[in-house]
Amino acid sequence: MVIGLSEDPYTRVVATVVESLSDVLGVDQLQVFRLLTPPPREELGDLGFPLARFAGAIGVDPESVAEIVRGRLWERRYTRYADVTLQGPFLNVRFKAEGVADEVFRLQSMGWKPRTAATDSPMNFVVEHTSANPVHPLHLGHARNSSIGDSLARMLRARGHRVNVRFYINDMGRQVAVAALGFKLAELTPEELAEAMKVKVDHAVGWVYAVAHTAIDAVTARRGGDREKLDSAVAALAALRDRGPREVYERILSGIGGMDDPEAEVSRIMARYERGLDPERGLVRRVAAATLKGFRETLARMGVEFDAWDWESDVAWSSMVSRLLEEARKTRFYTAHKGAEALDVPRIVRELLAVDDEARRRIRVPRGFEVPPLILVRSDGTTLYTTRD
Repeated sequence: MVIGLSEDPYTRVVATVVESLSDVLGVDQLQVFRLLTPPPREELGDLGFPLARFAGAIGVDPESVAEIVRGRLWERRYTRYADVTLQGPFLNVRFKAEGVADEVFRLQSMGWKPRTAATDSPMNFVVEHTSANPVHPLHLGHARNSSIGDSLARMLRARGHRVNVRFYINDMGRQVAVAALGFKLAELTPEELAEAMKVKVDHAVGWVYAVAHTAIDAVTARRGGDREKLDSAVAALAALRDRGPREVYERILSGIGGMDDPEAEVSRIMARYERGLDPERGLVRRVAAATLKGFRETLARMGVEFDAWDWESDVAWSSMVSRLLEEARKTRFYTAHKGAEALDVPRIVRELLAVDDEARRRIRVPRGFEVPPLILVRSDGTTLYTTRD
């Protein structure tokens, strides 16, 4: 293996370790490389090599071999990136994240790009990631998801695969309905509120959602006599009060406080939106679309792009869900559960999986495990995420 000056630090370290072990042990480099693999436990390091197996065969002290490897890394100044330890029969390599990152950024500033061999068998991949509910700004957890998903898509493309990256928009859940209710009471569009607050539009939506959601909690707790939950909700509302326009805050609070049953209003919005009825159809779409605009701005700063944005409501408004339900109702596994349409999963387990060990193994249902019925349609006629998914 020849180490080029433009190679990344990971490759430099691995190549040096492989060369060193091959030279000292008299083992082919390819064999060493194949045996240099992640150890069973993360705390042992990032890579491990069964050194004792080869050192013992030629009568060499494993520690002296480890010292040679350390020396080669030190000579090439690669100890900035990794160190080597001997634990039991294994030589372990642990990378130094800060040193590796510094070198990668330095190389990138000089125009370096990672190289990888193209696959001989290109495949089609769909990578769906981030897919945050459109009711508030992206947070650090979404950044992690976006980074992993985007990195996976880039690695697949680098190998020559055909990749389609998608964002699934969950615009039919309770959270979006709560945000829509908040804007209905606020009597402002997300864009108008963002302008008034001087913030990105997804931040404005997040504030309205938080106020509406917490106000519903407060009303529910007060009417249910839950003093602890009420105190918590009131404290949260006090913290939210000065983050946006006071008149908007008061309109949302007074509107929800004057409702006989705020949860019923949220359910009504969800049901009408699922059926594609206005004004809920336009209201919910406007709130979700505005939030997605903020998402796009944030993701663009990270260099994350999508090939398609899939609206869950488009699935519901198409004939796909109705066809699925029609097929389900024809089977002997269709049932009613607590007033809702459901799939009789316990019966499937009894009649199908109990006599099919291969199916049970593939689905990974342990024997004796109780699986409840799968709700397909709520008692109010709305479908669940699992049904649409």
